[in-house]
Amino acid sequence: MPLVTDELLGDAIEALLRRSGETMLVLVDDRLRIVRAGAGTEGLAERPSDQLTGMSLIAAFGSVALDGIARQAQASGEAAIGESELGRLGARTFSIE
Repeated sequence: MPLVTDELLGDAIEALLRRSGETMLVLVDDRLRIVRAGAGTEGLAERPSDQLTGMSLIAAFGSVALDGIARQAQASGEAAIGESELGRLGARTFSIE
């Protein structure tokens, strides 16, 4: 019997998407389009999270700084690791890793 089932994996992803606090989860497809956006993304994107589906990260969050990370991933065809400061909104500072 496998330790991780599709149901368990789905439940884990749902729990991460609902999580609020200092971090947010955004799931993207191969073209870096948002598939699902977790709790907390509404404030940064200035729109409900369900309206982010299908948008690129750049369009959703409006950061030129994300462009370098996105281009690296697209050019190599592999996951890219990077960090970027997205700016401030009210008293909160946003960044992406």
